[in-house]
Amino acid sequence: MDKDTALLRLRSWLIGWALSLGSCVCLAACFQLDMPRGFPWLCCLLALGSTGVMVFPKSGRVLLPLGALAAGYFSRKSQVRAQFLRVFGQILRVFHGAYGWNVPELPPGSGEGALPLAVLGLMICLAVSHGVCRRKSFRWSLFLGGGSLVLCAMAPDPSPPEWALFLLLESMGVLLFTAQVREQHIRQENRLGFAVTLALGIFLGGVLLLVPKESYVNQSENLRQHLSVAAGQMPGEMGSRLALVLQSTSQAPQRISLSGLGPRQPGEEPVLTVTAQSSGPLYLRQRDYDSYDGRVWTSSPRRTDTLVPVGHGMPVTLRTETAEPLLLLPQPCADALTLTGGAVENSACLTEYTLLWGESKSETPSEVFSQLPEESRRVLEGRFSEDLSPGDIEKLLLGGHYTLSPEVFPQDGGDFAAWFLENGMEGYCIHFAATAAVLLRWNGLPARLVTGYLVQTQAGVPVTVTESDAHAWAEYYDSESHSWKIFEATPSQEETRLTMHVMAEDGPEEVPEQIREGSIVYLLLGMLGVLCAAIAAAMLLRHRQLRLAGSNAQALLRWQQALHMARLLGETPPPELHTLAQKARFSPHLLTETELGEFDSYIRFCRIQLGKNSFLKRLVLHAFLGVY
Repeated sequence: MDKDTALLRLRSWLIGWALSLGSCVCLAACFQLDMPRGFPWLCCLLALGSTGVMVFPKSGRVLLPLGALAAGYFSRKSQVRAQFLRVFGQILRVFHGAYGWNVPELPPGSGEGALPLAVLGLMICLAVSHGVCRRKSFRWSLFLGGGSLVLCAMAPDPSPPEWALFLLLESMGVLLFTAQVREQHIRQENRLGFAVTLALGIFLGGVLLLVPKESYVNQSENLRQHLSVAAGQMPGEMGSRLALVLQSTSQAPQRISLSGLGPRQPGEEPVLTVTAQSSGPLYLRQRDYDSYDGRVWTSSPRRTDTLVPVGHGMPVTLRTETAEPLLLLPQPCADALTLTGGAVENSACLTEYTLLWGESKSETPSEVFSQLPEESRRVLEGRFSEDLSPGDIEKLLLGGHYTLSPEVFPQDGGDFAAWFLENGMEGYCIHFAATAAVLLRWNGLPARLVTGYLVQTQAGVPVTVTESDAHAWAEYYDSESHSWKIFEATPSQEETRLTMHVMAEDGPEEVPEQIREGSIVYLLLGMLGVLCAAIAAAMLLRHRQLRLAGSNAQALLRWQQALHMARLLGETPPPELHTLAQKARFSPHLLTETELGEFDSYIRFCRIQLGKNSFLKRLVLHAFLGVY
């Protein structure tokens, strides 16, 4: 084995390891999948084994039936099927919590992803080794890596580690920039490959270092709001339905992930108009959350709660520009309503409605409103020596500090409430409300987290509710009155009216102004993923055309490529090629292999000439013009 071949296999091993590890770690972080500690070494061995297997000429014909037999055998194992179903269900549940999608019931679990991620890593390593060592197409590698990138860009959970993101983007970029070089000499391919690796690594490293995740701001929700407003102005019922669909994807999630809550910025975009008959603070609830696992609050989608009015309430009129997916209810609400999944859906697409603001009773809550993870109970029992009354909890939390630039809750921080109490109690309303609900449950009171708006009404005067009125609070169930009581835990009444911006990937889309951390990078990642998929599809289409087309059609495809490359060189293709192209276009006779070889010879000549350009120009020609 010569030096060039050894370097080629080294590149195959490194790219396979980087792409498989980066894809799997990003997916595990975004979808909360469990990953063993030795997974990087596993990816290293998979990449090394895939590169070694590709040395043998007939390995592909052997691996395909072996893989089919292994898949058929392991699919019959209940434990293996359960792992894949758990991972699939976890991904669906994450998207359901973020976008309000209806998903089928799948086996519960925390997302044990060791085996599924290992299978994905093996597939990526084989695809990369097949493309690099065999000098074949990279379409499967780009498809798997780009698919992982798109899933991570759409996921609402914490952004992946920077090093995993770097490996994923670096390996995909190298494959993209060297896709067309695989037909050239191995030495030239190695030189360009290592040069692209160095340049792209410096660029991506600089971007990830200079632009920290805490400073990313997402404007995608603002764009979606503008689109929904424009759809609502369309004539007929279709416009209202389209506006409701656009808003339901961003304003009806059923989970709040507390990981990654970072700096927030208040907004003054108008949301709705409220007219009440009395003056004072008015809580407008949108959704409540009943299940807590230490890091995430979730609203059970099939849970129902029926409100029974007590006496007469005061009418409150609400008016929105477009039909919202959920109705806003004055809290407490004196209307006879049934809440599903902690909210009331706006199935009639109402833009103006009147509800009663007054006392009501609710049925006794289920045990889920009192449940806490064992870790939460253990930490709180170690911190507090005795039970706390609601007054004690209120006094404790109101002693905290309200800030729109809090410290970010780390992914390995354990229980959120314990972490928040131990780190100075600095945050905005969602931090204090989530912690208050946990403390209330720990002291034996059924409690829930609620999101919506806090408005200062004026009697008989329409009040405009803006994004800065978005708010979160806790509620506990009073067994004597059989009703839910508001528990305000955010320091300072003025501060409670400041915006609660919760990331779209972290869940509570009830807040009208959602700013998602990492969105600038995620938007670029999504665009890059789409670009990778488009390039892979174009490469697949071109390969299919060349493989299935007749000799004359292949000659015309090669003639177009020769014209393109000759134009870049500033010259004209030889007259002989033009004659062959005319023959292929108009003559009923088929071109021979020798005549097709003349096109290939000229294309190779053009590539050699273009390869004499500077590295930057070669990079531009390859990346944007698809020459190499």
